[in-house]
Amino acid sequence: MRWREVAAWRDRLREADLSGVKTDLSPEGLRAAVDAALDGLDDISLQSVGSLPGAPYKRAVVVTAGTVSTAALEWIACLLGRGSEVIWKHPEGKEGLSHVVVDAAGDLPLAATATRDVIASANVVIAMGSDEAVADIRKAAAPNAVVHEHGHAWSCAWVTGRVLPSDPRVPDGFAGPWDRVAADAALHDGRGCLSPVIVFTSIDLSDAVDQLGEAMARAQERWPIGNIHGEEAQMIRARRAMARVVGVKRGGTGYSVHGLTLEHAVPHGLPRSILVVHAEDAQQAATCAAQWGGSLSTVGTDDPAGAPHWFRAGATRICPTGRMQRPPLDRVHDGVRWVMQTMRAQGIEGFREVGEA
Repeated sequence: MRWREVAAWRDRLREADLSGVKTDLSPEGLRAAVDAALDGLDDISLQSVGSLPGAPYKRAVVVTAGTVSTAALEWIACLLGRGSEVIWKHPEGKEGLSHVVVDAAGDLPLAATATRDVIASANVVIAMGSDEAVADIRKAAAPNAVVHEHGHAWSCAWVTGRVLPSDPRVPDGFAGPWDRVAADAALHDGRGCLSPVIVFTSIDLSDAVDQLGEAMARAQERWPIGNIHGEEAQMIRARRAMARVVGVKRGGTGYSVHGLTLEHAVPHGLPRSILVVHAEDAQQAATCAAQWGGSLSTVGTDDPAGAPHWFRAGATRICPTGRMQRPPLDRVHDGVRWVMQTMRAQGIEGFREVGEA
């Protein structure tokens, strides 16, 4: 067990110089993403996860996509704390935070590489990315390796305008119903699988678009957007054109909000570009979401009473808005208690106590 060393690694990462890190995020956006990830590794959470029974894998490889720069951190923390040797396999040409994270590790057995061959050396492989990429990772793994697959997923929000209790994990100044959604959408520039792609709301569509647009503008001032790729920009323009014809739109530097009808809503994540869709109630919104199959991950909401509808639609996690991309360490992710995937379960049964008749 190396949980104290992991806590020290976390603290060094908080103070690390990120100025030389190349990602698609702005410097402010990258700092916010790293801080949000490290906030989930607080001492109480590490202690709680460390108390779970199980044995470490000897060698673990964590394979990440290039979209979310901090996706590997919680996996690395739990695997290292349990006692595994860990290799972070990042995409070719997208090392991102990996060298900073490895440098902060000190004597912990952590390395990073873009070399695909390391996948075959692992006892357990954490595979993140598109469904196609995850399938390729499984093929590259050793025949006896355990492979945990985390492929394509998308998330949404259901907003009724209720004011939620204060939460220390929600950024200061973003406690209002629409500010919380904007904070969720701004983190990782909206590219994460836990980011709201569509916001369903019972509020009048024009009012909702206006309120979210104002909140997105405030988020842009605090965490400026990073790079937008050409294909992403083209898709945002296409969405804007549709909203001009069949809905409403609002936008500014670094963000766009498009109000569309239920029949035109398609869950496609784009940087700081959010769809808003009016629905009469959570059941109607969840029915709309259900048509895109089993890849719905998280629903952020101010209305937990609608949870049964969202679970029937395929969601695996319901949380307050503002916490979609700031989850607790020990949680349900992709339908599993993910921290259990960082260790081998062990058990003993069927023996009588010594001296028992």
